[in-house]
Amino acid sequence: MSTGNLSALLDPRSIAVVGASENPNKFGARPLQIMAQQGFKGAIYPINPGRETINGIRCYPDLESLPDAPDVVVVALPASEVLDIVRCAGALGAGAVVIYSSGFAETGTEGRSLQDEIASAARESGTLLLGPNCQGVATFHTGASSNFSAALIDAEIRPGSVAVIGQSGMMTGQLFRGLQEHAVGLSHVIATGNEIDVTGSQIAGHLATTPEVSSILLIIEGIKDGRHFIEAAQACASHGKQLAVLKTGRGPESAAAAQSHTAAMAVDGAVFDAVCRRFGVVQVSDLDELIGVGAVLASRRQWSSPSTALIVSNSGGIGALMADTASEIGLTLPALGVLSTEVAGEVLPGFVSAQNPLDISVLALEDPRGFGRLLEALVADDTYGQVQVFVGAHRKDPQEIADAFVEASQVSDKPLLVTWRGGDPAVRTRLQEEGVPVFEDPTRSLQAGRRLVGALLGSRPVVAPLARRVASTSGVDWSSHWDKTHEDAFTRHGVPSVPTRPVSDADEAAKASAEMGYPVALKLSSATRTHKTDFGGLVLGIEDERTLRTVFADLGQHLVEAETLIVQKMAPTGSVEVFVAMREDPTFGPVALVGTGGVLVESWNDAFAVMLPIDREELRRGLEGLTCWPQLVAQRGQPARDVDSLESVVVGLGELFLTLPSSIETLEVNPVLVARDGEGAWVADWRCDFTGTGSGA
Repeated sequence: MSTGNLSALLDPRSIAVVGASENPNKFGARPLQIMAQQGFKGAIYPINPGRETINGIRCYPDLESLPDAPDVVVVALPASEVLDIVRCAGALGAGAVVIYSSGFAETGTEGRSLQDEIASAARESGTLLLGPNCQGVATFHTGASSNFSAALIDAEIRPGSVAVIGQSGMMTGQLFRGLQEHAVGLSHVIATGNEIDVTGSQIAGHLATTPEVSSILLIIEGIKDGRHFIEAAQACASHGKQLAVLKTGRGPESAAAAQSHTAAMAVDGAVFDAVCRRFGVVQVSDLDELIGVGAVLASRRQWSSPSTALIVSNSGGIGALMADTASEIGLTLPALGVLSTEVAGEVLPGFVSAQNPLDISVLALEDPRGFGRLLEALVADDTYGQVQVFVGAHRKDPQEIADAFVEASQVSDKPLLVTWRGGDPAVRTRLQEEGVPVFEDPTRSLQAGRRLVGALLGSRPVVAPLARRVASTSGVDWSSHWDKTHEDAFTRHGVPSVPTRPVSDADEAAKASAEMGYPVALKLSSATRTHKTDFGGLVLGIEDERTLRTVFADLGQHLVEAETLIVQKMAPTGSVEVFVAMREDPTFGPVALVGTGGVLVESWNDAFAVMLPIDREELRRGLEGLTCWPQLVAQRGQPARDVDSLESVVVGLGELFLTLPSSIETLEVNPVLVARDGEGAWVADWRCDFTGTGSGA
């Protein structure tokens, strides 16, 4: 895909519509109608052999009859006719082809075969494809449209800097309508469909480099190539553009629905979360949340990373509910700052306490000027990262309240989010037009504020590329049982491991135990049997040689082919078990999974992902969210564990994994034993999974 072709798709100077029509119910009529409404000044070429003109525009019988090769060719024909059009467009040198037609990979094997033929034809000519099964592109600063969405027909579109991209045409249209209700100015509305060539992520990455776009709202049902999404996130971060994403298909049922709809493959949710955290991408959970985030982003306010908020309400009950919601979603409510307290004391009734949440009682309704003065002080106060205001107003003339909000929003770049309930709806319209985000539900307002702050907290100031594996020639056989070569490999990357020796008989076991010192553990090492405790393959706390020999004789009876026994030094008592795995994610590449460890690791289902190379601040925030975190920190007389050493082990394992052969899909360590603070953390057991096989210690 060439950048030039992508520019032609998104900002075309000429558009041909194959299958053009005057019938408003036909897809071939709508882009012509939308461009007429939006005042597109470029060349429009309707293609229909049965018409001389359409809507007063000269009509051509076929693409070969055009005076010039168009930037974009729209195909509004049945699936069976698409291949010939794509070949013809490529021969003419068209920049891009937008395919409305459905009936391809989303329908099964036959449709996928036709889709593959179309993709191959486009590759041969170098023509970019959008779709098939897509609604196309609308570019509002020029009026160009290869989009047939009915939502754009007769819509009063406010050009702006927020771009909307989705795979599903219906969801993209609903997002567009929701943003319209918030008076959000839009730069583009794009629906990409099956994405056999250009993806929504590639479009987002390109738009991030353009001056017309300040933020991008992206709906994705699946990711075919994780590099495209990563490059988009990097481009947004490096160009100061905010990317917000609604990812569907996170569960097995919704993933199956996405597959049938756009032939999109599901992506591991935890890994996707990790990529978004790394690059400061805002993730939302539903369409309404994405609309709310879009409305706030359109205000182009300066967000600060501390997740602190001031709640202001003219209802004590509503303020209390908002405070509960803030606590649940992770917004903290600091005490009022000095400036806020001073002005609140001057303008509020004497019975009102200056606290957060701040109950302003009847101030907004009875003294709008005093309310405005208070608002200006609140947004100027550095104590809070954002100000959330709820007003339930029923005055006959509330425009003075609207004036107060608008003037306060101009005092500072601090985010000011308003929930307006009741009263004159013209106030809501006024605030939206002035760039003040307005909500009907305070929960939605708080969620939007928290999502944006959360993205800032997760992003790094320097956007580094994600890691790729480069296998070394260390000579370590990771398919064999644990021996000194593995121990040395761990050590080279700063990863201590529990002293371990493979043994072939009881005498070797006794000698190894005497050298490392009792107590010891005796365990079975197997490439096929993972959970040693399930079949009695692990005995801990062996205190003397007599017991060791008895245990050895017993475990030896359970050995099968290619299995052996190993002796390990027991770790200090009171160590906390943590699970760490490095794996090659098929979509995004090397990733670490860290969670509560031990024999019940699957039952806990308590882990988070972090991309390689590992950022220690991001790693620490993930650890703090684990179920086992209270066991790692000092509390109620319990000593703290060596979290710094645990972090070093995770980082070192990540560095080691990047040197392993690509045939190794997973390096799993369970457990990492974390001793008391200052006493270290060690690998106590590991296994490698290869393509279709496994190996373990």
